[in-house]
Amino acid sequence: MNQGSIASIVVAGDCLRPRSDGSLGIYNDQIKWLHRLIGRQVYLACGLKPRVLLLDCDTGIDAARFYLRHDLADRVAGWTKIYEGTHLFQELVDAYEPFVRKSLVVGFELPLYLQKILEHLGVPYLDLWIHPVRFLSDLIFGLRASDGSMNETVGRYAISEDDVWMTAGLRRAGAACGPRCQLEPNTTLVLGQERFDKSQIRDGGFIDARSYTAEVSRMVDSSRGPWLIKPHPVTDDHGLMTLVRELVPGARTIRDNVYYLLSQDEITRAVAINSSSAIEARYFDKESILLAPPVIDATFRGDRPRERGYWSVDHRILEVDFWRNVLSALLPTTPLDGHTHTPRPNQFRISLRAFWGFQQIDTDIYVNLAQTRNFESNRVATIQTVGQSANILPNLSLLFPDEAIRENQRVLIRRREVVRTELYGPYLNLSAGHYQLAIHYSVISPIVGHYVPFSVDICYETGKAHLVHLKGCVEPMVRDRGEFQFEIEFHLDREIDGVETRIWSGDSDVMFHRVVLAYVR
Repeated sequence: MNQGSIASIVVAGDCLRPRSDGSLGIYNDQIKWLHRLIGRQVYLACGLKPRVLLLDCDTGIDAARFYLRHDLADRVAGWTKIYEGTHLFQELVDAYEPFVRKSLVVGFELPLYLQKILEHLGVPYLDLWIHPVRFLSDLIFGLRASDGSMNETVGRYAISEDDVWMTAGLRRAGAACGPRCQLEPNTTLVLGQERFDKSQIRDGGFIDARSYTAEVSRMVDSSRGPWLIKPHPVTDDHGLMTLVRELVPGARTIRDNVYYLLSQDEITRAVAINSSSAIEARYFDKESILLAPPVIDATFRGDRPRERGYWSVDHRILEVDFWRNVLSALLPTTPLDGHTHTPRPNQFRISLRAFWGFQQIDTDIYVNLAQTRNFESNRVATIQTVGQSANILPNLSLLFPDEAIRENQRVLIRRREVVRTELYGPYLNLSAGHYQLAIHYSVISPIVGHYVPFSVDICYETGKAHLVHLKGCVEPMVRDRGEFQFEIEFHLDREIDGVETRIWSGDSDVMFHRVVLAYVR
């Protein structure tokens, strides 16, 4: 394409992607994020103001109409059919062509169908993905340009893989100064993923983990140690974990931070369908086994260019000179000025509201240290209940407790506003009856819908017996003045000693305020 044929620059993404419940618009925020992130730089580089292409029934892609028109009532199933660009391709071309003709497209994680559409139409594009290596001082990106000359220029900005290896060493060193994880040698770590993610699409549907039964069975037969299962922070529902539990009955579920686990010498192997954490595992000196190809083929400075390789680029995408150099292959650009951007740690993570567990080994450490000191100085906190002989065991096992007080037939656990941390306890002796547990919390960063990824157990015998066992996302029932409340009811047929509540917030930005246990009848 010659320079005169590009009349506009469009920032786009997967406008047709539905949420797991079939609702639409999940990618609009990410597309807007990229548009706002680099829009000004692109304009200064070439004089064209990028416009944004969103899911929008009036001015963008009308996804609802597309699915309805082509008899795809199940939008999630329909999305998996079209994602790879082998189903309804001409119909997809017709939907997108009016918005991308005579344009250069800058994409946020372009789906395969849209890449094929642009190549079919002769529309050049630069595709940007969140890089699978996510433990550096900030997020980096995988970039690939469809135009060879443009892609060659992008490659000159690629970081060295040595930076990744050295930073992994730093993360491992930090784990050596933290608490020890009680693991056995030669442990295999199985990494779960989101079930309805684009990374799981193959041949028009979601990957069936059972198709890898033979491979996993061979690994089980040859293993010399135990197996651990690390679920994805937002769901336990993934086929590989189910398969491993069947093949390895003794496999134990663990929810520690993934970088903390990868830093443990006892873990020697990481297995996943194609999780980015398994890609990262090799930098922590683990054998990394991916059963399916990764979503992007990441390349680094000094690598030979690969046909579908994505160059690993850091904060320099914020520099106008980056865009001047990259766009010059296809557009007239303004003169270079040599201005560089000074990066700050976590600037992209904070902007995107996406941490992938990194904050737990970085910024949260300072908060946890302070809370731990407070915990040690306030260990004498007491807990009382009303109307029952609820003898509290000596070790409350409350992580960073503040106080628990008597309040109208309820046990009220007051907490300092602690982010992304677990709550265990208190141990209560409860008589037979019907109870309600209310968890009050707020959400720091926006979550799609109001589903919140934390898990709740109500158990006794120090966690060996469960009354309630909720894993994955939960939906709040009440919202009041910016605070959410999630209620769980349970029944005791007999008196039970040592009942406790356990809450895991995983990697989600959830702030717990209080937990109230009430006797109903």
